Order: sequence, then structure tokens, then C-alpha cells
Amino acid sequence: MGVPGRIRSPWRARVWYERALSLGDTGAHWSMAVLILEGEETPEAIELAMDHLRKGAQAGNLIAAKDFAVYSYRGWGSPAEADRLLLEVHAWAKRNKTERGGRERSLVLKALFEHRRARAFEPPAPPQVAEAKAELARRQALGLEPGLESRDYALRRVKADQISRKNLKRLEVAAARGSAHACGRLGCYLGQVWKEGPGADLDRAIPLVRLAAAEGSITLKLAVGTLLIRRNGPDDAAEAAYWLRYGAERYPQAANMLAFPFSEGRGVPRDEVSAIAFWHLAAGTFPEAAARAGESLVYGLHAPVDEEIGIEMLQRAFEEGNPDAADILGTCSDEGVGVPQDGAKAEMYFREAVVKGVLTAALELGFLYFDGRRIDPNPAEAVKWLEKAGAVDSGQALHLLSVMVYRGEGTPRNVERALDLFARAQADEHLPSLFNTLEKEVLRVRPAAVRQRDFAGMIRRAEEAAAEGDADAAFLAALAHWNGEADIPRDQDKARTFFRIAAEAGHVLAKACLSEALRQNGETEEADEWLREAAEAGVGSRLDS
Repeated sequence: MGVPGRIRSPWRARVWYERALSLGDTGAHWSMAVLILEGEETPEAIELAMDHLRKGAQAGNLIAAKDFAVYSYRGWGSPAEADRLLLEVHAWAKRNKTERGGRERSLVLKALFEHRRARAFEPPAPPQVAEAKAELARRQALGLEPGLESRDYALRRVKADQISRKNLKRLEVAAARGSAHACGRLGCYLGQVWKEGPGADLDRAIPLVRLAAAEGSITLKLAVGTLLIRRNGPDDAAEAAYWLRYGAERYPQAANMLAFPFSEGRGVPRDEVSAIAFWHLAAGTFPEAAARAGESLVYGLHAPVDEEIGIEMLQRAFEEGNPDAADILGTCSDEGVGVPQDGAKAEMYFREAVVKGVLTAALELGFLYFDGRRIDPNPAEAVKWLEKAGAVDSGQALHLLSVMVYRGEGTPRNVERALDLFARAQADEHLPSLFNTLEKEVLRVRPAAVRQRDFAGMIRRAEEAAAEGDADAAFLAALAHWNGEADIPRDQDKARTFFRIAAEAGHVLAKACLSEALRQNGETEEADEWLREAAEAGVGSRLDS
């Protein structure tokens, strides 16, 4: 917009912007790019404008980075470079500790995940779409009966959950005669899109809403995607992803539902980067999305590390009753990630998570009480929570519980029950239970209440010793990373590295564990070689016949 009373002159503006750049005003890069793109979008002009946006982003300009990402998606630049520039701007804003820096971090994160959403896999149209369009055309060819169209239109003022039998019959007739509105209204009523309940008839509802969605309504595309996710049939996830992509940009509900197929690889290629992006876009509305998005920022899971914003998201999700947020906040309090280490808070969060059905938190409570990590050790409480975790066949819980029951820690000694628990841990392919005996594990595992408090520090020292060729230290580090013990995040790639160090140094049990770790990674040929070496050294295996 020009100055009032003056003639707008792009040429003169360009001269002033160039002078501003020569004086060190990096913000002028964005202004220059906008000015260039207001003219003809020739290849030379586009290249020059993108260069200005690139330089502006490199100088920490958020708007320049956002626009570079938008134009990259159009094909004017490299999406990978846009991703990198947005991450650099986030790092710049993170170093800027002012209030403005905090606001800019939130804005650049939004831009980053919008950019990644736009780049996510777009499912091809399933055959049901063409079939729906053909069926709708066939019905419309029949022609509406006189007066039917006006009666159908009148029904638009009737609330979806208050349709009478008479009006329902009218909708059925109008739908049969090709009214897209009637198909959508009737299908949403039968599927209880607006008021979900036990009486929903998804098999009747989905084809009707699909007919209406094929006509082009984004709201109905979201509705058919929602119904397909609810039905969860063999091919429903792939079709749901197709319909939900239309609404992911505008509707948090669509983004939230799309995240799960991408995260689990149901109907679309598994893509954690896209899943995290969709969860971030839905985080402001859905607590479960906020929990996943917050975790990604705290731990840097396919996202830049931003503990402050991540903890805020987790706290908000926890206050809204999300159990996963309670579990993640418990881990953060236990490990001191994003918040001060606090055993009492970790215990509170884990208990809340267990009450709401997250039984993996029971395992963490068992470890807290067994180790005495920043709380008083209590073997009896450890047994109580390990029993809960073992009820869902958690190999880690069953392994530690079997050792405690065998030794009589926190519970009366019962050798027969301990052996049964250990066998269940082996069935869950827990390492090293799979290749060891209970008697040897009883000797290897430190007694309750005397285990080193600083487990993470102990593992760091073990990793340093492993680098010097210490086989026992390498085996200890490998188990910690494989099982995700205590303060150590689960990292099977790192575990395989340490298993290999120990195995190559002659650690017999490490050879057996390495064989299993490689087998689970699809490296069967090498896995068999290590298993033979372990068997020759006398280590038994579940593959023995």
C-alpha cells in the first residue's frame, strides 16, 4: 500500500530496499521478494525472489522462512531446504530469550508443521469414489418427483438428531432419487456423525455419505472419513485417509484422525514425520494430539527440541484429562527433561496414568519403588505395580517380578511362581531372559532398594568403558537401551551397536542377544551366525528343538 498522496513506484521502492540492505537491514529481503513477485513471475524473477527469501530466513526472519516454504511447495524451491530454513529460524528464536522469541517459536513451529502437512503422502482416489459418482448420476437420471425437492430443502432446517419418522421417510425417497443433500443428511443421521451412540448403522450410513461427499462438500468428506475410521474395516483406513486429506488444513478433527493411520502405517505408508505434523495441527483442540505433539517437542521426535513449549502442551493435555500426557509428564519428571527431577511428581503422574488405563506407567512405578529413584524404595509397592504391568504381559515387568518373587523381595518367596513368571517374560521375547536362566538373572540383577540411584550416569560410564572394549559394560549398556530401563530411553539401534561390541569381545550371552536383536531387524543371516556361536558356547535358545 502506497503513502497517501503519492504515486506508487515499485522501481523507487526497490531502490530504497536495496539501500536498506546495504545498511544491514536483513528484513528488507522479504520486502524485496514481495516486490519482485508483484511483477511478472518469470523464472529469473522467481529465482531472485526466492534468493531474497532464503537470505531473509537465514538472518532469522520468520515471515521470509514461511513464504519460502509456501513457494517451495509450489515447486519454486526445495522443500527440504525450506524445512531446514524453518528449523534454523526456530533455533534462532530459541536463542532469543525475550517474550517475542517465545511467540516466534510457536509461529515458526506452526509454519513448519503446515509445510510438512502439505508434503505428506496424498492417497490416490479409491475405486469407491468413482463408483459413488456413477451411482449418484444414475439416481439423478431418474429425476425427482414433483414437490420432492422442495420438501427435501425444507428438511435442512430440522436438526440432525431430531428427524421424525415422517421426515426420515422423505429423506429416504429423496436420496433414492439422487438428492446429494438428502444422501448426506440421511447418512449422517444413520451414522450418528453429530451424536455418536450405540445405534449407529455404519454399513448403511457410509455409502450414503460417500455419495454426497463425491459431490464436493468438504464437511461431508470429513464426515465419511470419520465414519470409516469408526468402522475400522480392512480397507477403511486407506479410504478414510483420502477423504480426510481434504479437511486436514481447515479442520483439527481431520488432522487428528489422519495422524493415526500415518503413525501406524494403516492404509498409507508409515510416516512418523507426517503423523507428528498432523498432531501438531490438531493440538489446540484435541488433548490426545497435544500429548503426542508435546512429547515430540520435549524429546525431539521428528520435531525440533523445544522443551518449554512441549511441557506447556503436555500440561494442558494433562489438565484436560489425557492419560498419555500424565505418563509422559511422569517420565519427564523422573528424567528431569524439561522440568526439574522430582520423584514425588513422577510418582503422582504415573499413578494418574495407571488410574486412567495406561498400564505401561505401572511398570515405571515398579521401577521407581524398586530403585528408590528420588523417592523412598519400597519393594512391596514395586511388586504391586509390577503385577499390574505383568497382567498385560510386559516382558520387563515379568522379568523383574520373577527375580523379586524368587528372592522374596516385597513378597513371600515362591520359586514355582517365579519360574512361571520368567517363562512368560521369555514368551514376550524379553532380553536377556530369552537366552538365560532365572537363577543366573537372580545373580545378575541388583537387589531391590540398593540399586544405584543415578542409573543414567551408570550407563554413561558403561558406554565409555565399552568404547575401550569392556564386554561386560557394553552388555549392560545394550540391555539398558534395548529395554529402555530406568532413565534410559529405548533405542534398539544403539542397543544393537553395544550388543555387537560385547559379542565381538567374546561375551557369550551378548552373542545370543545380538542374534535376537538382528532377527527382529530382519537381518536373519547374520542372526543365525551369532546364534550358532552362542549355542556352541552352551547358551540355550528358544529355537532349540
